[in-house]
Amino acid sequence: MKIYFDNAATTFVCKEAADAVLSAMTDTYGNPSSLHLMGMDAENIVKNSRGEISKKLDVPAECIYFTSGGTESNNTAIFGACLKTNLKGNRIITTKAEHPAVLEPFKVLAGKGFDVQYVNLLPSGTIDLSHLESLLTPDTVFVSIMGINNETGCIMPMTDAVSLIRKKSPNALIHSDIVQAFCKVSMANVDLASVSSHKVHGPKGVGALYIKKGVHINPLMFGGGQEKAFRSGTENVPGIAGFGAAVKKADMAKDNEHTAMLKSALINAVSDIPDIRINGEDTSSHVLNVSFKGVRSEVFLHTLESNGIMVSSGSACSSNKPSPSHVLTAMGVDSKSIDSAIRFSFSVYNTIDEINYCADVIKRELPILRRIMR
Repeated sequence: MKIYFDNAATTFVCKEAADAVLSAMTDTYGNPSSLHLMGMDAENIVKNSRGEISKKLDVPAECIYFTSGGTESNNTAIFGACLKTNLKGNRIITTKAEHPAVLEPFKVLAGKGFDVQYVNLLPSGTIDLSHLESLLTPDTVFVSIMGINNETGCIMPMTDAVSLIRKKSPNALIHSDIVQAFCKVSMANVDLASVSSHKVHGPKGVGALYIKKGVHINPLMFGGGQEKAFRSGTENVPGIAGFGAAVKKADMAKDNEHTAMLKSALINAVSDIPDIRINGEDTSSHVLNVSFKGVRSEVFLHTLESNGIMVSSGSACSSNKPSPSHVLTAMGVDSKSIDSAIRFSFSVYNTIDEINYCADVIKRELPILRRIMR
């Protein structure tokens, strides 16, 4: 038996996306920049996928630019906006909850003389809006706030945050890493947003950057002028085809209802276990972060794995690093709870039978591990 509860790390590629990838590789394999029929067929695939993504975001298709994934989209948005020569200030702001694909570029910019500020988290896991307001100044030029946190599933108060930023820092561009939020919650009225295919049952290695009409940032890729000269390089047509097919299949309301049912069932099943802690409030339906105190997360993760259950101890992009979760630390979670945190993340392909089996394994194995590690 193999049960996959690590969908915040990556997702199963749905049949529709896999079929679209194969067809683009073996049938419609022309270069979309070529002028002949096969090139135009490939160009239509890119156009149609751009349209599917724009419809889900409720933005014009011309505002969508394809990239290699969420990391490139984040880096392009941050460096493209902050390294322009006509900036009217040098303060840039992000949060202590962000993915490394945002935090690391901010570290680079700090080394280039930018005044980098980090918004605190509340114990609930969402950003402290009062702290954000105190950091905003007229010379703030860029703010990046994620839509849903990848470790806790906390949904950030983006509408209120955007309102504050527009009021206090009218020259600032607003970026949101919505890799975990895409097809889960609606996008706020931001200037730039990053999405990724492999979080929504599409293939890895493809993503997109939304750039609001009228917003101009510097490109990072130069060459043949693809993507309206913003992101040069031959388009990953198979990946884009799969991305578009996966997005087309996604049904936000229906999918959220299903994952919310699964999450609620697991919470109810483990709620009577002593010494556990659910980390985060106001969370997405697809992510559940639980601390099983007394057992290190890595030990419990492998115990669940030995029973066919795949989970995570945090972000897949940083789970192999020895440092404790920067997100849970910023929330003020105690060290023992951080050291024992497990992330379960669900998809529409998971079932209630898998939840029930997982709960049975937890209840059977956790007391044994606690006795051994005491």
